[in-house]
Amino acid sequence: MESRLNQLAFEAAAVSDRERTDERAVRTAVAGPVCNSTLSLDQVACTAWDVAVIGAGPAGALAARQLALRGLRTLLIDRSTFPREKVCGGCISGLGRRLLESVGLDQLLEPSCAAPLERFELAAGGRRISFELPTGAAISRFHFDAQLVQHAVIAGAAFVAGTTTLVRALTDRSRFRTMLLQQEDQSVRARARLVMAADGLGRTSLKRHRAFASRIAPASRIGLGATFPADATNVEFGCVSMSVGRSGYVGMVSVPGSGLNLAAAVDPNLLRQTGPAEAVRTILAEAGVTPPSGLETAEWRGTGLLTRQTPRTSARRLLVLGDAAGYVEPFTGEGMTWG
Repeated sequence: MESRLNQLAFEAAAVSDRERTDERAVRTAVAGPVCNSTLSLDQVACTAWDVAVIGAGPAGALAARQLALRGLRTLLIDRSTFPREKVCGGCISGLGRRLLESVGLDQLLEPSCAAPLERFELAAGGRRISFELPTGAAISRFHFDAQLVQHAVIAGAAFVAGTTTLVRALTDRSRFRTMLLQQEDQSVRARARLVMAADGLGRTSLKRHRAFASRIAPASRIGLGATFPADATNVEFGCVSMSVGRSGYVGMVSVPGSGLNLAAAVDPNLLRQTGPAEAVRTILAEAGVTPPSGLETAEWRGTGLLTRQTPRTSARRLLVLGDAAGYVEPFTGEGMTWG
């Protein structure tokens, strides 16, 4: 079977809708809490929100939770339904652990949900070096993100899933920012005193605002991700394995309940020439690391070009945060903590 990639990010063979639906149903039942919408679009449109947060990844969901805890009428919106897969190294640093502890969410990193990370192993050119890490954690984004959304709802935030959002103009003497929300065949206009765009690299909510267009670095790489059985490689539990080659790098870590998580940043030219499995294999071979079994049959997911910056991160009643505000390749897995 040929390697498979998310069509949204790559031109590659597609997995059928039925196959994706069946796999999602299995993964949801086993590994991730379901996060249903708490309001209909009509109800959203009838409310004058204090804050609307677009994007329910770690930055957006945590922001929504903290705002709701302060008593603000908070709306959290995401175009995906949760739980959902995400290309990510799945590593939270020691600083990220302390941050979660400071807001009372340290239970998200309990051993049943996360693997303590204590060591970092770097391989390049056939040589290796290993050193201790301040205790971080390896998590499954499939499970972790859904839990953050649930905690935002528990704190009082309203949540709307499967909904695309476009940020529009100011209204009511500039007291509100308007948004166009689309959900299947229904679209409504909503308003909030502050809109926070946390919808990741693509930042589709701001595509009509040219001042917020990303500047992509010329040598930017593409992100790849896949999961494998725990015994697919000899990466030790509690260790981050990072392999560096001429055309990118590959990180591997064991995650409780999810097996082996592999995330890579790859030169797009190599990816076009070889496909995802062979690109990862090439980088691992250059580093002198044995690849995990099952590269060719893995379901690969991808991102757009990674490294980018946003020349503008705020406007009247509008704030950009998380990856949407700019992205630097987090070689050591600091991305979620930065967000």
